[in-house]
Amino acid sequence: MTLLHTISGSEKTSYVALINNYLAEDQFLKRYLPIDPSTNDLFEIVKDGVLLCKLINVAVPGTTDERAINTKRVLNPWERNENLTLSLISAKAIGCTVVNIGVYMLFQLLVLFSFQEYFGPVTSFLIVFSVFCSMPKYKEVKPINLIFY
Repeated sequence: MTLLHTISGSEKTSYVALINNYLAEDQFLKRYLPIDPSTNDLFEIVKDGVLLCKLINVAVPGTTDERAINTKRVLNPWERNENLTLSLISAKAIGCTVVNIGVYMLFQLLVLFSFQEYFGPVTSFLIVFSVFCSMPKYKEVKPINLIFY
């Protein structure tokens, strides 16, 4: 059984608002922010893994060593892979249960939703960050199951 989720304009607007709000002062992301919710820029920006790593650090500061994130303007496939690996490891470190997802699958999903308005389980990944970022000062992090179908 395959589940597909169509992202609505309001969902995308919410994700973009959250990212623009919490990462506005990030030195690396300043060249990408603010993201315009009326475009699909969000889907392009997330592909290199930097945004995912930064969001994890917003949720639980210090989880990802920022020095380990590849932040060149153009990343080669190996550097992108390192960032995506780092984001998955960091997600696990803050209590997310990542089931049946590896770097290759994550990258393929990110590529898929950068070209199309619909995607399946990637929404769950973004929802995890939304939940963490909405936690007041992140004083108590509870594990969240991240399940990909």
